[in-house]
Amino acid sequence: MSSEVSPVLQPPRGHAAAIENLWALARTGRLPHGLFFQGPSGIGKYAAMEWLARGLLCQNGPGAPCGSCGPCKRLAVGNHPDVLRLDPVAEDQEEMTIFFIAERDDRPPTAYQGVSVEDFLSLRAGEGGWRIVLMRETERMNESAQNAFLKTLEEPSPNVLLAMECGRPGALLDTIRSRVVEVGLHALTEDDTRAVLAEHDIQPEEAALLARMGEGSPGRALDLREHGALLALESMAVAFRGKLPPAVLRAELFDVEGKFSGRTATAQKRSRVTEWLDLLVGILRDHERFLAGLPEERLPLGNWASAIPALPEALRRERLEHVLRARQDVGLNLAPETLLERALTAVAPPLAPSRSPSRPLARP
Repeated sequence: MSSEVSPVLQPPRGHAAAIENLWALARTGRLPHGLFFQGPSGIGKYAAMEWLARGLLCQNGPGAPCGSCGPCKRLAVGNHPDVLRLDPVAEDQEEMTIFFIAERDDRPPTAYQGVSVEDFLSLRAGEGGWRIVLMRETERMNESAQNAFLKTLEEPSPNVLLAMECGRPGALLDTIRSRVVEVGLHALTEDDTRAVLAEHDIQPEEAALLARMGEGSPGRALDLREHGALLALESMAVAFRGKLPPAVLRAELFDVEGKFSGRTATAQKRSRVTEWLDLLVGILRDHERFLAGLPEERLPLGNWASAIPALPEALRRERLEHVLRARQDVGLNLAPETLLERALTAVAPPLAPSRSPSRPLARP
């Protein structure tokens, strides 16, 4: 996701009450200097932090930003002098290194070249109010960066806010988490998720499917669409029915148009296979729930899970173990194509006789 700030002035869906509580603390001078926004990925934690910053810096704040004052206008275009945004993904950095946090003389040309937290906080507030650091995906901080950031947390300056968002809190040092106040945000309702997707001009039928698949995470739903997940799921349904050899289906899945992260072609293939294996695991998970009596419309991948031919429990367990093992092996130095074919072979029953290997893709 981009670190650019949307000019649309509206509170983040599902999180407005949490931000209002923080503004109330700021109005009484009790807002903690370190905040840790925790919750599932893709639910709008960073957008909530941005909304908080707008309300703190608005001339009428702390409170809902007016959108018309100078600070609000500067924040809307992302150039307010008292806000530092740290986004390793937007900077094409796989991890948040010490160069995001502290000034160093040994910074290589491939490292983050922007303003560090240390350098930003050494300056006076340009507009005489808050100095705010917004940090996206802080689970990407390596150990050196976390230790450097810990020093900043231990010696807070007045009117400084360090706001972090994280989807995997266990990746952060306990010493960091003990010095910040957690702001717990929850997954969105399906209605709110569909509303977010509608704002991205996604048609209602597709939005309804993606909202279910995203499980309260609009970001996840948008990623699935960007990856071409709906077409991939149609191919996977064919795999479960044994209509084509796994090698042919593997090639078909690699032909699905989609955008995947990674600096190299191999890294992008690995990201693609990771997504497809996660979807296979999800289908098998929802298949078990469907067999247990849950209706398909209540399951994220129910459209596909309900169409899988039923097998004895022992065979289902063995199939899941094979797919999970392939998913675990993604981190090893193995060919992504091989891992995906392994998983497809595990889920496919014996190839059904057919006069022609061709068939149209059809949603189950």
